[in-house]
Amino acid sequence: MKSHLKISAELMADMIKRRDDMRLILGDNYEAHAREARSVLRGLSSDAGISLVNVALKVSKAMLDNGHDPSIVIAALVDELEGQ
Repeated sequence: MKSHLKISAELMADMIKRRDDMRLILGDNYEAHAREARSVLRGLSSDAGISLVNVALKVSKAMLDNGHDPSIVIAALVDELEGQ
């Protein structure tokens, strides 16, 4: 059985990989897309009084439920968490 710490570390590594993949896919456009997503996450977090992680989870789920890929949201969350 995996420990919670190991599962958390694996999840974070997967999120970093997704962010790095988005950087490759979007190239020079990554910063503009990520900056906008980071701004949305910070705004929603502040307005709702909940953590960036919880906001990113809610936004990602809503995007998936509506047929959209939430990769940029995950990438933006990684960027935000690295900045803290």
